[in-house]
Amino acid sequence: MKSDVRLRLFESRTGLPCLQRTGLRIHFFHFNMSIHAAPALPVKAVISTIYGTLLDNGPAPADANTAWTRLWREKLQRPPRTPLAEFNRAADLALQTEANILNVRGVENPAPYWPAVAEQLLPELQGLSPESVADFLYTHAQLRRSVRLKPGADATLRALESREVLLGLISNAHPHTPVELALALHAPYAPVESFLPVAAAHGAFTGDTAARELEIFTAPLCFWSYSHGFGKPNLHAFQHVATRLRARRIAADEVLMVGCDDLNDLQPARRFGWRTWHITADAPAQPGAGSWADLAGSLGLSIPSHETTISKKKSTCTS
Repeated sequence: MKSDVRLRLFESRTGLPCLQRTGLRIHFFHFNMSIHAAPALPVKAVISTIYGTLLDNGPAPADANTAWTRLWREKLQRPPRTPLAEFNRAADLALQTEANILNVRGVENPAPYWPAVAEQLLPELQGLSPESVADFLYTHAQLRRSVRLKPGADATLRALESREVLLGLISNAHPHTPVELALALHAPYAPVESFLPVAAAHGAFTGDTAARELEIFTAPLCFWSYSHGFGKPNLHAFQHVATRLRARRIAADEVLMVGCDDLNDLQPARRFGWRTWHITADAPAQPGAGSWADLAGSLGLSIPSHETTISKKKSTCTS
């Protein structure tokens, strides 16, 4: 009788049942909570490039020339001094010329600072505030091509974050790149068409709703080439991140580099002892290569099925 009272008292206090069958008491309070824990991932940090890896470049908008005229009238209060196509050609040439100058100085894999080059091409920009120049150049970038998040990237990143994997970036980028990435993460199924000031997105990884999307990345683990004057495959870009990973006691074989270019992204990462994953959405998955959904599967992550649809569009890997 006392034993039965003890069983009922146990059940009332714990909510756990104790069954009695043919005189045999079966206690269900011996269990192991660890069976509900997800297995540990083989990596503690995932570092990714952006263009061609996280973001796909697409065609320019059909109304790009009209939008170029509107941009000039809104920001500079005058019609364009040069057509959009002509300015794009001049911009490419000016950036290459600046890169050549930096090469002569001994800078390997130089990354010219685009806003300064743009102000040389368009002196009108010098009369604007830095924020307005940033907005002008961000909008101009959207007139050269469209940008969309790769299928599966958003869900994979958020699944990794939920498992406390640190996320970082190594990107050959311009100041508008963080804005494009923030907006793409905010609306992963649509092209980047919204407008957001560059300063709001990149300044401190805080700000507007879209800018807060960048908070999934650990800021010290993000290398933006425009902030340093050089970029991939310069090993100093990878060393910048590797040093900060070591400060967090993350071993080299616990780091995964995700990129779309073997020469610029993956080979330098391997020299640091990192694991690598080659984003190749147009090819069948193979060891160490495939789509973001394939990567998620290889790590044992579950992502929504609609995220696994692979885009058939060809994309350019530019970092």
